[in-house]
Amino acid sequence: MVILAVDPPAEPGTGDWPVISRMTMTMTIVDGPGDAGFPLPRLGPPGDLAPPGWVDAVDRGAGSHVVFGTGADDRAVVARSLS
Repeated sequence: MVILAVDPPAEPGTGDWPVISRMTMTMTIVDGPGDAGFPLPRLGPPGDLAPPGWVDAVDRGAGSHVVFGTGADDRAVVARSLS
């Protein structure tokens, strides 16, 4: 699951949301339909910020559950994994 501490897009829907998480890009991208998209850094001062095995788990599950915001009623979408 990816939790984004951002306001949800006006119409997040269940459209074509892909998630790309690769060290070669040094970031994870949750890319939505239209202009909606959220880049997340993969590297920080301590090194890789993604939990160990996260990329493989997303690939095995063919995607990830993405939650917008941190409240109980925030919207969520399922993003497919792009390998």
